[in-house]
Amino acid sequence: MFSLYANMVNLCRSDLLSRKKDIYEDGSWKCSTFPGRMSGHMVRYLAVISLLPAFETSALNVRISVSTYEPRPYTVAANETLIKQARLKAGDFCSSDTGSTPAWLDGPLASDVASFAQWWADQYDWTTTQAVINANFSYFYTIVPPQSTNYTEPVDLQFIHQQSSRDDAIPIPFLHGWPSTSLE
Repeated sequence: MFSLYANMVNLCRSDLLSRKKDIYEDGSWKCSTFPGRMSGHMVRYLAVISLLPAFETSALNVRISVSTYEPRPYTVAANETLIKQARLKAGDFCSSDTGSTPAWLDGPLASDVASFAQWWADQYDWTTTQAVINANFSYFYTIVPPQSTNYTEPVDLQFIHQQSSRDDAIPIPFLHGWPSTSLE
């Protein structure tokens, strides 16, 4: 997990390096928000330290490695078979609304879900949505390596890298929790 954030910081850092503005030979750069220079190590440290509350202390024995797992461009492309299956399932939704509980006490009203399911089955255009998503965001893909004995399998991860139009912008990772998405 930490390698992902180090990769994201390095990706943002490469934007700074490509502009060659306020970059020093040791790889550090001047930041208008903080006095002095911010080293690449400091940026990685800040990225890691900002995540500590989300992890238990046993997860702190991790390594930051950015040499092997470079981010690669990624295009959102939904499987047409899955889209057809989702439409069929949405169209088969059967409402069981008894009206015995107040709205949203036990979740959305079944009539609301039925209305949404009908819209999903008959009107939603995933192809257009997918085209808008791909046109408006720069997606990347990386593999997060196993970090410790707690995490033994690599994780495939997609993320958005949106470059600021300002030359003096500070790279900031915006993170979302499950089940939401970064498009919210």
